[in-house]
Amino acid sequence: MKKIICYILFGLMSLSANAQTDSSLVSVANDTIRQEELLKKLVKEKYRFYFHRVSKLYDILKKADFPIKYIASIDAEGWGQPDGKGYVVGIILFNKTFDEIMAGAEVLSLRIPLAMKIEYSEFWNSFPDTEGIEEILEGVEGYGVKFISYKKERPFPRRK
Repeated sequence: MKKIICYILFGLMSLSANAQTDSSLVSVANDTIRQEELLKKLVKEKYRFYFHRVSKLYDILKKADFPIKYIASIDAEGWGQPDGKGYVVGIILFNKTFDEIMAGAEVLSLRIPLAMKIEYSEFWNSFPDTEGIEEILEGVEGYGVKFISYKKERPFPRRK
């Protein structure tokens, strides 16, 4: 009887020690500093996303109101592939629009290589031109996360 009680207590202790909560998330919609803190937290806890569907990561970004204003693909170039074709192997999420990025704004980008390998043209042609970011995210939500990293950068210099 003592063993059973010990096993139950040990199970409860390990369950509470490993419980993951996102209750500390607050809206980061208009605060670049909080957006960066959120990305740092996600990268620090990246192992909890590995080999899980990317939708788990999207849910956290949605709860925190992280602004996903532009999406790009991580590409494996054709010259490095045996068949010579280019492939999409992940996505990059940006907190600024394409026009803001091109104008020289400082952006936060979240790079998410996924367990996918889809021919570049096949991937992008599967979305009509009228489709938005949400539809593209829905198109890849079933793929597993291989890694997570983020950058704070200014990809293009400011125009004078």
